[in-house]
Amino acid sequence: MIKNISLEDKSKYPPGLYIVSTPIGNLKDITIRALEVLNGVDIIACEDTRNSKVLLEKYSISTKTISYHDFNGEEARPRIINDILNGKSLALISDAGTPLISDPGYKLVKECVLNNIEVFTIPGSCAAISALTVAGCPSDKFHFVGFPPNKEMAKEEFFSGLKNLQGSIIFYESPKRVHETLKAVQKTMGNLQGCVARELTKLFEEKIYGTMEEILNSIKDRTLKGEIVVVLNNPAQISNFESQLEPLVTEVLKYCSVKDTSSALSKALKINKSEIYDLALRLKDGA
Repeated sequence: MIKNISLEDKSKYPPGLYIVSTPIGNLKDITIRALEVLNGVDIIACEDTRNSKVLLEKYSISTKTISYHDFNGEEARPRIINDILNGKSLALISDAGTPLISDPGYKLVKECVLNNIEVFTIPGSCAAISALTVAGCPSDKFHFVGFPPNKEMAKEEFFSGLKNLQGSIIFYESPKRVHETLKAVQKTMGNLQGCVARELTKLFEEKIYGTMEEILNSIKDRTLKGEIVVVLNNPAQISNFESQLEPLVTEVLKYCSVKDTSSALSKALKINKSEIYDLALRLKDGA
């Protein structure tokens, strides 16, 4: 176990891959442990070494850096794996936030796992979670879906596929496309409540709340700038399967408990008991 390594301590960390979260805007939003790891490992793999240089110089970290991103991954991964197998410790950072969350890294982690290389997580900032905490949307169940497609038809198909997801839906978007994307949400998923969070933790941080229609009206004459996270409140919707089953479940609930209803119908209809139980519970609560 790694303990008490100071910023000045150049003792080597055990060989392995260290997934290190960095600030999403405010450079003060970095953990002490992240600074210790970045200072103590042999190599830091950066999504863009120029962007990472700002953070590293602020905290006087002079660890060797290399580039690792989507475009050089095929070439860089074998070298990184070889370095670690030969005793090196390597930290992976993205331009901002937690690596792998819509950033490069998944394939590198997978290769490490396949080569029995230890992978450590150094948690910290994540734009998706930060946006969820201020969005005013349910946080007990949420889905992060990355970046929507760019083209209109693909975008609408993308959001149509999310309609039956229950809970909050979080995605990233470019300022240039956010207007069209919100229109696609409204067209395919309805006039949902939500939040557009812009430039989180930075000087011009802004949260825009309301229905899709209200948000679109408030930004229609604006050119938004900066990093954008959208959070949608997608309320529970009864699927077609459940809507067909609902009358039968409602009738049986008149005479049986939720537990007995789900057990009886599960056996009779050869349907997963938990699906009927969830529906029966909702109907019972509604009644």
